[in-house]
Amino acid sequence: MPRGNIGKPIGSQNQPLTQGAAAPYPLITQDTGANLLPALYPPASAYFQDDGGAFPDWAALLIAALDTTLGVDVTGYSNKTIYFISDTQGTLTIEVLEPDGATWRQFDVIGISTDTLRSYQMEEQATQVRLIFSEAATVSAWITRGVA
Repeated sequence: MPRGNIGKPIGSQNQPLTQGAAAPYPLITQDTGANLLPALYPPASAYFQDDGGAFPDWAALLIAALDTTLGVDVTGYSNKTIYFISDTQGTLTIEVLEPDGATWRQFDVIGISTDTLRSYQMEEQATQVRLIFSEAATVSAWITRGVA
């Protein structure tokens, strides 16, 4: 905001700003330290996609045993929740991409019960996350991402 020669905020007519009678809010003339802008990375959700063929979403998708998703970008998101459901009991492996950009590392392994929605919260920083499911099954998997 432009400032006049007396150090006070000025309006569009180069006049000091004043509190109008219609506005019930106080005039802010200095930085209060509060961030009033929306977050740089707004919360978002995305399906994991299969790494073969046409890259279909893991949304009620029939997959083969040990099928792997493509990586989902989670750079800059401090709060990540993975959701997974399968019509078959099995093991879900969560992998993260190493900083070298080429190597995937096992992050965690969780048990999956038949027809039970499982959620997994991940606060650690990573650039990409992908999933591997141990069984042939019909699965759905998605991730929500946000900042604290």
